[in-house]
Amino acid sequence: MAHCPTCGAEIAPQSSPASNAGATVPVEIPVALLSSVESALAIGRNAALMNRENEAQDGLEALRLIVEAKVPPAARHFSDGAWAAIIMRISAGAAIDFEVIDIGRSWDPKFLLRITDRSGTEWPRANFRTPNVLDSAPSPDRAEIETLHADLLEIAARLAPME
Repeated sequence: MAHCPTCGAEIAPQSSPASNAGATVPVEIPVALLSSVESALAIGRNAALMNRENEAQDGLEALRLIVEAKVPPAARHFSDGAWAAIIMRISAGAAIDFEVIDIGRSWDPKFLLRITDRSGTEWPRANFRTPNVLDSAPSPDRAEIETLHADLLEIAARLAPME
C-alpha cells in the first residue's frame, strides 16, 4: 500500500475506471469539525431541496445522518464554532477549566457548564464582559449538565497532549 509523502498515512489503491468499486471515497473528519460538517451537509441538502435536485438531496441527507451519528452528544450544547474551538484548544493542550454553574432560582432551576480558557483567549460568540468564558446552553436538568461536564472531562483526557 502506498503512503502519503506529507503525513505518512496509507493511501488506498485506486480502482480501475471500469470498476464501480471506487464509488465511495474515504474521508477523515477531525472530531472538532464534525458538528460543522453536519451543518454544512444540512445546508447542502436544503439547497438541493430548493433546487429540486432529489438525488443530491437524498445523498446529502444520507451522508449527514452518517456524520450526525458520529457527533459527540456534548457538542449539541454549543454552537458549531464554539465546539470546534473547545476541541481544538483541548487538543493543543490549552489550560481550560470546566465548571457546573447554578444560574436559576429555587422555583426555576437552570444549570449550565462554564468553560474558562485560563490563557485569556476569546471564545467564538463570547460574552462581551468575559470573552475567555464560554457557557453551554442552560438546562433545568442538573444531571444533564453534570453528564456534559463528565463527557467533556473524558474528551479532554483523551485528546489532550501527553506531557
